[in-house]
Amino acid sequence: MTNVIKTIEASRAVLVEEAATSVAQAHLGYYESVGGLDVRARLAALLDHVLESLRSRSLAPVLDYSREIARERFESGCDLVEVQVAIRALEEALWRHVFAVFPADQVAVPLGLVTTTLSTARDTLARAYVALAQAARAPAIDVASLFSGT
Repeated sequence: MTNVIKTIEASRAVLVEEAATSVAQAHLGYYESVGGLDVRARLAALLDHVLESLRSRSLAPVLDYSREIARERFESGCDLVEVQVAIRALEEALWRHVFAVFPADQVAVPLGLVTTTLSTARDTLARAYVALAQAARAPAIDVASLFSGT
């Protein structure tokens, strides 16, 4: 695991840049509106939380951050799918890095660590975002009561 962490840390700037380029190419309205520097900063923060989770051998840091991202993006009006695309861009950059750095017979563990950490983060973010959306929605109209005259 130490090798995975060290290789990610050594390539941090390249990984963030590669993920930011993917986000820019996706033409996501929210992320285009905040600008490239902000996108890079957000991807760097996510990568830092991924690294913190790997170092501590606990998903708690990245999951707590995912919940924070969900709240912030929901409150700013960002679509859930756009946030998911941004996280996926970082994950794909990490995958490419793993395949480029590790011999073919040694990619399983690093790939598993990266995939588990970021897929769990995406799932947690989605659940938190959907919960916020459901809580913000107005109560439904009871159509049966309208037609029954009550």
